[in-house]
Amino acid sequence: MSSEIFEEWVRKEKKFRVDGRKIALIIDNCPAHPTLSNLTNVQLVFLPPNTTSILQPMDQGVIRSLKAYYRGKVVRLISRALEEKKPCPKISILQGMKLLADSWELVSKETIVNCFRKAGITPDGQQAAIDDSDDPFKDLQESLNNLRKADSSMVPNDVTATALVSLDDDVTATAPEMNEDDIVSRLKNQENEEEESGDEEIQGGEMFDPVAEKPSRSAIESALEVLKDAAMFSDKSGQMKRAIFYFESDRAESLKQKDITHF
Repeated sequence: MSSEIFEEWVRKEKKFRVDGRKIALIIDNCPAHPTLSNLTNVQLVFLPPNTTSILQPMDQGVIRSLKAYYRGKVVRLISRALEEKKPCPKISILQGMKLLADSWELVSKETIVNCFRKAGITPDGQQAAIDDSDDPFKDLQESLNNLRKADSSMVPNDVTATALVSLDDDVTATAPEMNEDDIVSRLKNQENEEEESGDEEIQGGEMFDPVAEKPSRSAIESALEVLKDAAMFSDKSGQMKRAIFYFESDRAESLKQKDITHF
C-alpha cells in the first residue's frame, strides 16, 4: 500500500453519490493513509496511533494463526527435503501463494469469531484467541522439533513456534514514497540484476515456477487413491476424508451432461 494507491481508491466515490450513500471508512493511522480533502460521500475515521494490536480483530490472532500454518508448511517442506536427501527448497512466489491459500483454509471459524470477541486483549494473550481444537502453534512446534532432530544446525534451540511467527512483526507493510528519480533508479537496478543473473538457476530448482498445467484425469485419480490411503493412517482422517468427498462430489458434478439451455 502507498498513499497514492490509497487516494486513488478512496476517490472512486462517485458510485456512492449516485446511490445517495454516506460511507464512514475506519482505517489505521499509518503513512500510507493520508488525510484527504474534498471528499463528499466518504468520511475517513482514523484509529488512534499505536493501537493496531489492541483494536483490530485481525491482529488479535487471525494473522498469527495464518502465519503459524504457513510456516509449519514451510518447515515440513524443509524436513521432507532432508529426508529425501535433496537441496533445501527455495520457495518461489507462486509456491508461496499456494501455501498461503492452503494455510488460510485451515484457519478455523472459531478462531476468527474469538478474535472479534476479544478485541482489546494484550499481545501476550493473542495466542489464547486461537481455537484450542486445532492449534497451529502446536503443529508448528512439533514440526520445528522434528526438523531440529533431523539437523540441529537448521533450528537453534532458542527458536520456538511463537518466535518464528513473530519474527516479522516489526516489518513495515507500506511502500515508501517514491519520486520519478527513485522509480527510474529502481528500474535500472532491476535491469542490471537481470543481466547479471541471466538464466542462472537457483539450487534445487528454477527461481519461478513454470505455468501450472491442468492435471489429467488419470493423474487426479491416482492422487485421490494416495490421499485415501494416507487418510487411513492419519490422526485427522475425518478431515481428509471430508476433503476427498467434497472434491469427488465437485468433480462428479462437472462431469454431468448439461441441458442445452444451460449454455
